Amino acid sequence: MKNGRGLTEENLDTEIGAMLDGKSLLVDPALVEWCKQHYEELKAHGDKRKLSKVGNTYDNIYLMWSFINGRGDPKDDNWAKVRQYELKKIVDSNGGLSDLKILFDAEGWADWKEGTPHRMKIIPTDDPVLVDLSFKTTDRILGSFTDDDPACKYSRHALDRTEVIEDEAKQIIRNIYLSHIDRRDWIKETGLFFIPNTRDEENKWNELRDIGEYNRWMMAKAGRVNASIIQPALQIRAGGGAVFRVSKSHGHRLFSPFTFLKRELRKSLRLDGERLTALDICSCQITLLANKTADPDLLGDCLGNEFYSKVSEYLEPRSAHPLLPDPEMDMVGEEELKWIEEKWPALRTPTRERAKFAVMEYLFGPNRTKEKHEKKDQFLIQEFMFENYKRTAQYVYDLKEEKPFRQVARELQAAESRLFIDQYYNTDLRQAGILGHPVHDAVYVKESDADRAEEVFRERIRKSGLKAKLSRE
Repeated sequence: MKNGRGLTEENLDTEIGAMLDGKSLLVDPALVEWCKQHYEELKAHGDKRKLSKVGNTYDNIYLMWSFINGRGDPKDDNWAKVRQYELKKIVDSNGGLSDLKILFDAEGWADWKEGTPHRMKIIPTDDPVLVDLSFKTTDRILGSFTDDDPACKYSRHALDRTEVIEDEAKQIIRNIYLSHIDRRDWIKETGLFFIPNTRDEENKWNELRDIGEYNRWMMAKAGRVNASIIQPALQIRAGGGAVFRVSKSHGHRLFSPFTFLKRELRKSLRLDGERLTALDICSCQITLLANKTADPDLLGDCLGNEFYSKVSEYLEPRSAHPLLPDPEMDMVGEEELKWIEEKWPALRTPTRERAKFAVMEYLFGPNRTKEKHEKKDQFLIQEFMFENYKRTAQYVYDLKEEKPFRQVARELQAAESRLFIDQYYNTDLRQAGILGHPVHDAVYVKESDADRAEEVFRERIRKSGLKAKLSRE
């Protein structure tokens, strides 16, 4: 098939299958155009020897772009941490890697962060398109690495016994892509810019206030979303991917292909042939914070699973960011508003998720001394906490004044990791002979082990002296 094709509702099933088989991937259309022109130039010069091998070069270009793009961290302005030895696996040689870096720099496809050579960032030009690989497969960008940590090794053991049910995965991926296609096609037909549908999108629009810049940011985000859908599933199926823990000073969280997998896709996995059940604590980090501060009001709302509902009720009517575009804006006409009313609610992030995002921004951010428009949500959460949970709000405020402000969130992540990873997952479940997959504030176990795993979890909570509401799904 022709390289540079877009995803459509008609070709979704075929294309998803090819991506899961590692034979095709999504890249920026600028790469496809360059490869086409390069091929025509070689053809015009009649160099048959180079023509027979050039497909390998194009594979390297596509794989390198996809690898960097899939690593982009939205919390770090989309910079990706990429090491030399990882890139060498794609191109097979130092010389080839050097040539690729020069090409990416010359064509403006990527940027290198000054002073930090391992930091790279893709510079998108348009919505990603599909290409087929000629000689290689996407296994080249999957990698395989396991930290020398007992919990990481236990996680890898579970991954080795986990399979992806392809038919189920295809259907889930299809539904995810359909919503993306629906939104993309509407934008192209109407010329209307990407309307923010999550808090981070709304924050970015508020920051940029420029349709062109905002669209470029959204295109980059769309590319990362596309990569993040497929790659973790491929890693699990191929026994690849990295299993590692960040430093203790940064929360000591465990990451694996399972943690990067979209929540919906976890339903397509089988551990020893069985479906998975999740065990977690409702509003986990806030619950741990409430236990630490002994705040009866906050702890009561966490135990009643009402905390984020109350945040939503407070935040939504006061937010700096409109939930829908202003009908007075010139670019929003009658047809666009009709489309928004019909389809936008299904594409928007639920209010609970937006509330969680704002709370995490509050915990990770500095104390707010005045209401700044672009950070109004975080200021509102701070006000909400003081109005409803003064003991905890004062504790958080004072801690941010004494230490680097991100220390609050990191201490909560570290407490979460001690409970879920070190104590429950790597100690209690291992001793009970129960395999599973940890995801920061939850552990997924086999359905047949769920009752026993829940008993073990309740005993761990009791030993820890915590008050918490357990959840199972």
